[in-house]
Amino acid sequence: MKIQKIILLVISIILIAILTECKRNKKSDTLSKQELVIYCENGILAPVREFSAQFEKETGIKVNIQNDCARNLSNLIYYRGEADIYIPDCRLSIDNMLMTNPEIIEDSAVIGYQTLIFIISPSNPINFDGQMATLTSGKFGIELANPETSSLGQATEKLLKHHSIYNEIIKSVLSLTTDSRGLFRNIASGNSQLAIDWESDYLSNSNDFQIIDTVKIPSNEIYYQAIAVVLKDAPNKENAMKFINQLKTPSGKFFFEKYGITDIPLSPN
Repeated sequence: MKIQKIILLVISIILIAILTECKRNKKSDTLSKQELVIYCENGILAPVREFSAQFEKETGIKVNIQNDCARNLSNLIYYRGEADIYIPDCRLSIDNMLMTNPEIIEDSAVIGYQTLIFIISPSNPINFDGQMATLTSGKFGIELANPETSSLGQATEKLLKHHSIYNEIIKSVLSLTTDSRGLFRNIASGNSQLAIDWESDYLSNSNDFQIIDTVKIPSNEIYYQAIAVVLKDAPNKENAMKFINQLKTPSGKFFFEKYGITDIPLSPN
């Protein structure tokens, strides 16, 4: 009788352990189904954060955003294998990835078009006239984003090469920053006088309007398509598809239009 009680006790303990583990696994599965990992380049971070907050509220899916420059994020996509969605500043970064791995993308959504602008100190103390040819005068402390590390740098390079002034300007720039953040910071601090940035980056730094001014770039080569892509090996692919499908809606695009990322530019690239 005593042995039977011991056996029943052991069986009860085993059953409780099994049930507890099942509940834990079920809870873990539920949590994993309610997650989404997004890699986002710094220049488009503000609208992505706002849209993601709304997406979380409506779906209950937790969105984890990791932001960095395009080069670092591209490397982490392969190294970590955790990202579901990649959103660079513009599609130039995606095009580079597709050249090395044509199968990396499962699906995509066009967000709109980014616009390049000049950023300068307030009231234009350097009397910059906004003309592309003036950039080669040697009168200004110019800083540019690095084309090897950022989508902004790639777009800037394309713009300047289109106007046949890239090689001349690159020899005299003060420095090449990792991405848009360095440009804005250095103009604001007076370490540089002139840079090319995204309009969206300027608008996302609204608290600093008093220390940064802008000049429109007189060129049709300033518009670059921004897209979000679902990665082929996305761990949370179902959630990722929900995210980009909502991005395509008018309510989704509203968050990006606030930052100057609009559907149809005058002459898109």
